[in-house]
Amino acid sequence: MNTYPIRISGLGVVLIAVGLTMLLHRLNVVWIPWRTTIFFLVAAVGAVKLYNGIALKSKGKVFWGMIWFTVGLGLLLDTTYAINLTPGLAVSGLMIAVGLGFMLMFGVRRSQWFHIVPGLIFLAAGSLFLAGELGYLSSWDVAGFCETYWPVGLILFGAALLANYKG
Repeated sequence: MNTYPIRISGLGVVLIAVGLTMLLHRLNVVWIPWRTTIFFLVAAVGAVKLYNGIALKSKGKVFWGMIWFTVGLGLLLDTTYAINLTPGLAVSGLMIAVGLGFMLMFGVRRSQWFHIVPGLIFLAAGSLFLAGELGYLSSWDVAGFCETYWPVGLILFGAALLANYKG
């Protein structure tokens, strides 16, 4: 079974969605707040980019698709009051999304294994900050740990780049 990527124009989807929303609003069929529509579109475009990136094995598309999808989904959930997106939750969620983006880049291009290192670093840091934000760990302990040990991430990433160097 072949998996074909969804080929769409991002601008075309935005224009259709905005026009449809405006028309339905003017006809008093439905009332949809603009912020909700925009954040839904950001998440939808991110999901399509993510799907296309996986289908086409494009590391750039999976990375940015993950970022767009996560940001759009988080803001959509905040706008619809499903979650209360505090700045701490936003930063930790974005760090986790960046980590997942790096891991997906490795997933579509297995030969570029060095993407695992920043992926794990961002996933670990984002998870630590999230645990601190949710009260599972002391925020002061998390901040102190990250302040002390963040150079380890630089060392690991530098070592991965050197190991992958083909010069």
